[in-house]
Amino acid sequence: MITRELKIIVADDHTLVREGLIKVIEKNKRATEVKGVSDGKEVLALLKTFVCDLILMDLDMPVMDGFDTSAEVLRKYPDVRILVLSGYSEDKYIYHLIEMGVHGYLPKNATSQELEKAIDDIFSSGFHYNDVMVNAMRKGIILKSDKPSFRSKKEITAREKQVLKMICEEKTTHKIAEVIYLSERTVEKIRAALAAKLDVKGTAGLVRYAVQNGLDI
Repeated sequence: MITRELKIIVADDHTLVREGLIKVIEKNKRATEVKGVSDGKEVLALLKTFVCDLILMDLDMPVMDGFDTSAEVLRKYPDVRILVLSGYSEDKYIYHLIEMGVHGYLPKNATSQELEKAIDDIFSSGFHYNDVMVNAMRKGIILKSDKPSFRSKKEITAREKQVLKMICEEKTTHKIAEVIYLSERTVEKIRAALAAKLDVKGTAGLVRYAVQNGLDI
């Protein structure tokens, strides 16, 4: 479980949902400060003065929806994590969110324990994924019609594959270092080298590569 102090924004146009999420977060001591807003424009306005660690983002909001808001936040505030909480669970929506670079997705019927785990995952390994997201990635990759390429597949070493598999298993850098008897700094170097070699960004990009290339996660 994370121990750092977090500042969180809850963005949802339904007052009961928004207030309920705030109470859950405050009850479980997930943050030192939580602010609620009802649409994307309010999120962007608040971020000008509020140093935020995480946004719990609804998708279907008036004025400015969660897709446009997430894209703008990721562009302007790359250090802010985004956990989408939405009733929309269609693969096309989930895959698009992953492609954008959001850090996790939960359905609105998730439990408070699932919410806690998602927040912990995001701040320990950089990303939270579940069966819904993995299935969306698989289907999105199958259906996506990319331009054919004759370039050979990039080769990764046995050690890199070992680290990649453990990243997909949501193991922290500390745990990976323990398992393979390396320093945390060396593990971080392997992670960074993998991302550069595969031309992907962050944990989400590494997980997407693993799914696309048949690594069992």
